[in-house]
Amino acid sequence: MSYIWSDYSTKRRYSLCTEHLVSGVEVWKGNEADTKVNVLIRLKNLVFPPKLVQNEKNYSKLIEKYTNDAGYRDIFNFIMHMQAVSDLSSGAAYSDILSVITEREILNGDYGEEVKEDYFRCGEKEKYLLLQCRSEYLISDCRKNMFESFIEKVFREVNIYYQQSTAKTYIYIHTDKNEENLAALRLGSYFLADIGREVEIMWKGQHLPFIGTDWSMVLGSIYLG
Repeated sequence: MSYIWSDYSTKRRYSLCTEHLVSGVEVWKGNEADTKVNVLIRLKNLVFPPKLVQNEKNYSKLIEKYTNDAGYRDIFNFIMHMQAVSDLSSGAAYSDILSVITEREILNGDYGEEVKEDYFRCGEKEKYLLLQCRSEYLISDCRKNMFESFIEKVFREVNIYYQQSTAKTYIYIHTDKNEENLAALRLGSYFLADIGREVEIMWKGQHLPFIGTDWSMVLGSIYLG
């Protein structure tokens, strides 16, 4: 993924991308003569006004014009430059755009009904933190410990223990176990947890499942070595 309007220049020429529409990629890096734009993420109504595009035939016809008609290609390029200036002047960050995309996908049921239901169970703070952490996860080259970071931001009072001899992480959350908290935890696990990591969650009032102090245990740390 490249940053939205990466290397923006008034000399750059933008054209409609009609293939390889990968979710989350809005503007591809390309040469100045032809930079592809995926308008389906948030610019569809700008390029395909609903009043003009009321059926599949209208949609296909307009795509053909944006692709093959020189005049329409100029119009598309002008629209994209106007949008670029608007985005850049408003400080629209790529992470914010990814948050909007992720929320839209959740509400559309792209990740399944259980994820959608859990999202509705969460409070506004939990939703915001989830979307921000998910954006960071998608952008970052190092995704290690992002699940733990999300847990600490949501629940504040958290102790994280790593037992090296068993390669298992124990997370003790100093708050009550309820539906809203469980929903936030499940969403964090779904979107942020490392695959293959063994993690056990304990809530307020529960006892740690180990006795004594293992020589290989790191206490109160999210370092996973």
